[in-house]
Amino acid sequence: MKFFENLFDPFAEANGPPPTTLMAFGKWLFSGAEKAVAMMGAVSILIGLAEVAAAWAVGVIIDRINTHGREIFLDGFIWPLLGIIGFMLVLRPALILFQAGLNSLSFGPGLSVLGLFRVHKYTLGQSLDFFEDDFAGRINQKQMQTTAALGELLMELLNAVSFAGAMILGGAAVMFSSDWRLAAVMFGWLGLYIIALRWGLPKIRKLGKARAETRSAISGNFVDSIANITTVKLFAHSDRETTEARATLQQFREAALRFGRQVFKFRIVIAFLAGLLPVALVGASVTLWLTGDSQTGAIVTAGILASRLGAMTGWFSFMLMGFLPILVSQRTE
Repeated sequence: MKFFENLFDPFAEANGPPPTTLMAFGKWLFSGAEKAVAMMGAVSILIGLAEVAAAWAVGVIIDRINTHGREIFLDGFIWPLLGIIGFMLVLRPALILFQAGLNSLSFGPGLSVLGLFRVHKYTLGQSLDFFEDDFAGRINQKQMQTTAALGELLMELLNAVSFAGAMILGGAAVMFSSDWRLAAVMFGWLGLYIIALRWGLPKIRKLGKARAETRSAISGNFVDSIANITTVKLFAHSDRETTEARATLQQFREAALRFGRQVFKFRIVIAFLAGLLPVALVGASVTLWLTGDSQTGAIVTAGILASRLGAMTGWFSFMLMGFLPILVSQRTE
């Protein structure tokens, strides 16, 4: 456990003031943890490849069952079978445990401390006017939210993107080893998935920004009324304040509905693609098996990979909604 706990110093000093762009700021915030970050990226890729290897191993066993009888199943297959068992019981769990150690003992307790220490130290160096122009609670919230958001972004990039990329590319390689047409089906589906992301995410980002602005208007309206409650009571403006609050909330509701409609449409497309992949991949492998161009194990492998990738599409796309719009806005604004 000490290995994970001591991968980086959570109180390391930052190099100069924080940059103003997102990626540069993230690098400034978490510099010093590069070793742990590299390990997390590598182990996420290996876990993705391990999932593909597990599906391939099941296909190998099924092929062996079909091509060899019960009496000669183990002839010349004992060591490969022991290797598959060792992979399932030792190597694959070890990778998962290593990732858990990084998450629980390196990133969880260390990354947030590293970011908060640097942000707080930089904040303390500001002038007295900076603190007089804002509330202490708001300043602290900005510190906490900034560090948490950048830490979550980094973790999602390392865990989800690396894992998903490795699993898709590894799955395509396994399908190609069976028949290049199966890999073509997978890449064709991937192309449709990318088109869906490029169609849905920018629209959601735009509508999400509008929704956030109307939400801020609610806070401004409510805070203004409460902060000036003496004037409101003195001149009997409660009805007018209520009317303005209602109008502000109505604007927020309309913006939230536009955002919700787009998210719902996006969910429909993603759900369709999640169902399309198993049908297309398993259907193609069954077709090749009927023509004698593929083995039974390829059908099993295709089924396992398709079901896992199909289940991953929704999780992955909505994870992207959390941080991809931020990256896009940083490039375009």
